[in-house]
Amino acid sequence: MEFSALFLAVTVVMVVAWWGTRTLALALFAATLLASIATYLHHASDVLKLSF
Repeated sequence: MEFSALFLAVTVVMVVAWWGTRTLALALFAATLLASIATYLHHASDVLKLSF
C-alpha cells in the first residue's frame, strides 16, 4: 500500500513539475524523497525470519 502511495506521489510531483511552479515541485520532491527514505529504512530494519 505504501509503495502505491509513493508511486502516486512521484506521479503528482512529475505533473506539478510539468505544469506548476518550480518551488512547489521542489518542495513536493523533497517530501517524496523523505517518505521514500523513511519507507526504505522501515523495511531495511525488519528482521528476516529464515530457517534452513
